[in-house]
Amino acid sequence: MFRTRVLSSAVLIPVVAVATYVGGWVLAGVLFVVAVIAVYELFQLMEGAGYRPSLLASIVVMAAFLAAAQLFGQGLTGLVLTVSVMGTLVMQLLRSRDGHPTQSW
Repeated sequence: MFRTRVLSSAVLIPVVAVATYVGGWVLAGVLFVVAVIAVYELFQLMEGAGYRPSLLASIVVMAAFLAAAQLFGQGLTGLVLTVSVMGTLVMQLLRSRDGHPTQSW
């Protein structure tokens, strides 16, 4: 376990340092990959508890936030937040087969 952590640190610290230094789309890409991995792990826990979240919707929302932030700064974050909340809620209500769609949302 300790060996795995040291090896992953040896690889990831330079990747994060370079991405932070370069910035722009490189940093946004690294952040996107990290966010997808984190959401995937969270969704594994949620599915184990009986919920049915949408991984695809979450990935699309994360990509929209990163693209909006990269292209327009903070100008569109409110719009992206509003559209993503309303869109994912409607999608979850339509796709849910169980009686608790808002809990999975």
